[in-house]
Amino acid sequence: MSERPRANRWLGGVARWLVLGAAAFLLAGCGAGKVSTVAAAAPSGPSGPARMICADDAQREIQATLGIQPSAPVTAAWSDRVFTCRYRYHDGVLVLSVKDLPDKAGAATYFSSQQRTLGAQSPLQDLGEAAAATADGSVLVRKDANVLLVDVRGMPARFGQPARDRAFAAYDVAAVIMTCWVGS
Repeated sequence: MSERPRANRWLGGVARWLVLGAAAFLLAGCGAGKVSTVAAAAPSGPSGPARMICADDAQREIQATLGIQPSAPVTAAWSDRVFTCRYRYHDGVLVLSVKDLPDKAGAATYFSSQQRTLGAQSPLQDLGEAAAATADGSVLVRKDANVLLVDVRGMPARFGQPARDRAFAAYDVAAVIMTCWVGS
C-alpha cells in the first residue's frame, strides 16, 4: 500500500513542476516585449526599449510628429551601454540616445547625474517616471532601467512642419518614444 501514495506524490510533484514551468514560459513570452522585463540588458547589445528609438515604427511616428522626413538614413551606434540614433535633416541633426542600466536604482542615479551634467532642471510632466528639460530644449526621461535623451542642440531654434520651438519638438519626440515603450 505504501507504493501507491509514493507514486502519486512523485507524479503530483512532477505535474506541479510542469505546470510551474509552463506558466513561467508563458509569462516570459507575454512579457518579453515589455520594458520592465528587459531592463537588465546584456552589455553586449541594447535592450528592446533602447532599440525602439531607431525602429521603423518610431521613425514613422517621429516623421509624422515633426512633419519632416530625415534627409539621410537614420544611423545607430552602441557603446558603453548607450544606444544612439541619429536623425539627419537638411538643417541639423536630432540625436536620441538611451542608457541601458542594470536596474531602476542605477537608472535613477544616472538620471540625477545627467540632470546635473546637462542642466536639466525644468521638470516635465507625463513622460516616464521622471523627466526634465534643459535650457537648450533637450529632454531627459527616466523609465524603468533606461534613461532617454532627446538632444536637439544640433537643430535650429525652430524646425518641423509646421515649424515649432525645438523644446516642443523634443518633448513631442520623447512622448513618441514613451508611447512605444509603454505599448511594447
